Amino acid sequence: MLDAAFWRSIVGMHCCDDAWLEREIRLLEPTCCSDDELAREGATTIVGDERCAALARRCASAVEALAELQLPAVFVFMFDEAWALVRAHEAAVATQLPRNAKLNYDIYAWRVPYGSRGWAAHRDRDRCPIVDGKPCYATVWVALTDVLRDTSCIWYVPVSQALRASDDPLSAPRGGDDPLSLERAAEPVAESLPVRPGGAAIWGGSTVHWGGAHTNSTRGSRISLAFAVSTPEEMRDDEERVGAVHAWSGPGLKEAPSLLARLKLVCLQLHFYSDAASLDDELSELLDSLNVLFSRADLGVDARASLDV
Repeated sequence: MLDAAFWRSIVGMHCCDDAWLEREIRLLEPTCCSDDELAREGATTIVGDERCAALARRCASAVEALAELQLPAVFVFMFDEAWALVRAHEAAVATQLPRNAKLNYDIYAWRVPYGSRGWAAHRDRDRCPIVDGKPCYATVWVALTDVLRDTSCIWYVPVSQALRASDDPLSAPRGGDDPLSLERAAEPVAESLPVRPGGAAIWGGSTVHWGGAHTNSTRGSRISLAFAVSTPEEMRDDEERVGAVHAWSGPGLKEAPSLLARLKLVCLQLHFYSDAASLDDELSELLDSLNVLFSRADLGVDARASLDV
């Protein structure tokens, strides 16, 4: 896993090819559907161009290959194709957020088969600060397959709906933050965010949302990846992670973390989200073995700095 050749062997993906990644990012042109919809309704979508769609399909194939190796979908972030989508969509969503918002390395990915569903109702950040009507934290959720109403698309509660305890749009909806109660209260006014491969759904930190059910037996798994962006004011909760990624990559971090940094970040996020996506014994054993590798002296000081996953 510490050899880029291993990752490149998975359906011909790129890994740590800086020249390819920088060139590809410049060629991608995703566009937001509305300049003010995120501020007005709490969510919006990005339409990916043909190159985004092609990269998304490649990432989806890689996730299926990872599943055959019994590796979770979040390992898709070992590939340059995933980071190309991240950087292109980060630039597209920057117009929807206050100034200086940037990637905070809060990443994850999903493979939801028929008969399953996405994560239960929640907010990514309670009481997310708002500046000039725009959220200071947003999640960017990139579809790697067709994500429609019957293939586990994201559902959200528009800001314009009266699903709240008072006139304050940041107040907790009826039922509080218990996921089941929150979802029951939200369902009557919820709207879906269908997205095509290479496009993305975006929502603010305080927006109530959840992953719907996959009820279409004729389609394969719903596959997606996500990352978050924060303004400097809201970045405080993410400073440790951001600092760790930069330390693990060492000097010269460009469009994507180094191979070791990617691997450590994936492991960190698997631990961080283990309450929502539990770790089975085999995966826990793998992560433990990687922790032993990470502690090796010959990996270098920069690579072992900061967080210990």
